[in-house]
Amino acid sequence: MCMPQVISISNQKGGVGKTTTAMNLAACMARMGYKVLLIDLDPQENLSKAWGIAESGYNVYSLILGDISHEEAMVSLTSQLTPVPKGGLHILPGSSNFSRYEKLRAGEVNAQFDLKKALAPIKDGFDYILMDCPPALGLITVNALACSNYVIVPMEAQLFAMEGLESICDTIKKVREFINPNLAWLGVFFVRHNQRNILNKEVEKFIEEQYAGWLFSTAIRENIALKEAPHEGKDIFSYAPSSNGAKDYETLTKEIINRICNTEKK
Repeated sequence: MCMPQVISISNQKGGVGKTTTAMNLAACMARMGYKVLLIDLDPQENLSKAWGIAESGYNVYSLILGDISHEEAMVSLTSQLTPVPKGGLHILPGSSNFSRYEKLRAGEVNAQFDLKKALAPIKDGFDYILMDCPPALGLITVNALACSNYVIVPMEAQLFAMEGLESICDTIKKVREFINPNLAWLGVFFVRHNQRNILNKEVEKFIEEQYAGWLFSTAIRENIALKEAPHEGKDIFSYAPSSNGAKDYETLTKEIINRICNTEKK
């Protein structure tokens, strides 16, 4: 498998578990011995806040604008994991200033490559780079997709959630055609899943039929520990290692890595 692998976690819908997924996939990968970089691209900064990082001028937004160095922007999270993993985990914190990024850079030549340029000097120092994208398909998300190898899409098994899936699929096609031909959609998975819920079953069946081969086998079950962990500044493996949330995210992480390996072999 070629390294590093850059993965965007994206969905037009908000509140579908992008941040929870980014946090726990990264923590699991670090525990598996990989060097991982998290990037918080959401103006709400939920990923940064979940790790207990307060907003300052040292963030990915300032890095993109060239106001600070990579060393100033990155924060190590390795020591926050319990137990401390074999690999390493760093984050480029987010910024509320991303809310004005669109106006600042709209119409600028090659603005869609701002993030790619900013990451170029440090990219090879990591095995995996995971990006928590905002719930909008604007310039920030396009920047993420422009420098990604893969996209994964978390979604709830609800009817309205399928609109977001269709939108991100259309965006991936356009980015691949005009900006990044190496971008691939790795797949979709369900969060807050309840197999006993009739609607969940119906939506799951529809996705399996309409997106054959793209649905991950692993679904993240409803689990209160997944909601509690970020409030304690912890990933699910540090907070509740025996919970269903920890089991599901570990299984999903392995499935994602295996799917990447199989894709790279083709």
